[in-house]
Amino acid sequence: MYVDAVLKSGDVQPGRPGRPTSVAVAEKALQADPDALVPLVFWLQVFVVAALATTWARQRWGGLQTWFVGAPILLACLWGTVETLAEFLPNLS
Repeated sequence: MYVDAVLKSGDVQPGRPGRPTSVAVAEKALQADPDALVPLVFWLQVFVVAALATTWARQRWGGLQTWFVGAPILLACLWGTVETLAEFLPNLS
């Protein structure tokens, strides 16, 4: 929520205790989430491991069985990677 106000008269009153006094970097307008780097590295590592496991399984099982098992896992890894990459886009709210 963004509030813009002008104080017409009187003194500024302190806020209620327990309320946040500042805005996080990721919540500011046109800012990316800097804390998204660790999950991105995690998802990329999981994707590489899944790709290597799929390659190994193709040598052992054959093509159709490997894709039946490996495709959902690879798609889930790609989905997590893309969702994490989206956190690097600017915040438009």
